[in-house]
Amino acid sequence: LAVIFLGRERGSRAENQETALEHLEAALTVFTPDAFPQQWAKTQVSVGDAYADRIRGIRAGNRQLAIAAYEAALTVFTRDASPRDHMNAGRQLGRMLLQNGNWDDAGAALASARDAFLLQFGEGFDEVEARALIADSGTLFAEAAYAAVQRGDNEAAISLADEGRARLLSVALRLQALDLPADRRHRLDELRGDIRAALN
Repeated sequence: LAVIFLGRERGSRAENQETALEHLEAALTVFTPDAFPQQWAKTQVSVGDAYADRIRGIRAGNRQLAIAAYEAALTVFTRDASPRDHMNAGRQLGRMLLQNGNWDDAGAALASARDAFLLQFGEGFDEVEARALIADSGTLFAEAAYAAVQRGDNEAAISLADEGRARLLSVALRLQALDLPADRRHRLDELRGDIRAALN
């Protein structure tokens, strides 16, 4: 019901958000961290998303509630056990912390999300999974670079921005199924090798 109300086009958007939050809170009375940890953590992410986008209430207060929900979800969605969920919740947490101007904590949250991305990046994946990973990672590296700039660490910012571009280029090259002549295929393989070497 919460998902339906959050996506509902009829009625007041603000009222739909409030109704969705009521349903999410009701779900959390059943989805407890002990009995249903995965569902509880997913619901916490939904709570965080709802507060991050909430119209009513004080903006800073809504951000704090979103931050608390994402932090709660990350107690279940650990980097090693649930890397995709960890990356997504960590990225959302980092975004809220950036909006609060909390550069150090934002940098830490985004670094953890980046580690989860790299963990997934190292796994073998097919084209559909690779495209989903790129879509889910979104602006992760750019946000991490922004947090580094705000902390005054310009060198880290440049490194993060470059790494993000290189990793996404590497995935894109993996996804290309090119029918190339042997000499061009050899050149493409050399470039892929250079990219791998640059990432290590």
